[in-house]
Amino acid sequence: MSALSDKRAFARVRVNMPGRIVVTSVEAARDCVIRDLSAHGANLQVRDWAEVPLEFYLLFQSLANPAGVRRTCQRRWQVGDVVGVQFIDAAVDVAVRNTLADDTDLYARLTGLPLKI
Repeated sequence: MSALSDKRAFARVRVNMPGRIVVTSVEAARDCVIRDLSAHGANLQVRDWAEVPLEFYLLFQSLANPAGVRRTCQRRWQVGDVVGVQFIDAAVDVAVRNTLADDTDLYARLTGLPLKI
């Protein structure tokens, strides 16, 4: 186990799914890859971005919500093109629960809890 994973308060699951970082408008959004995801944050890979803004929206799709999910994020760290973010939405757990409603195994791995809707 690495020192980084020892510091994590919540389990993360590797997802490697496309996402979009939105700072001012959807038209100015930039693509990213969501490398892993937890109920409280994510690990993103960005390209051609020297420094990701301190706060932004992360947009991504899920099977449970094809219209898309929007999470308000705060950059916690950045090393090169890899960025660790914390979700700062008031209803993170509810949003993650709804996002993953179609995948109880993934929800259980993310939260350590069985999904009960």
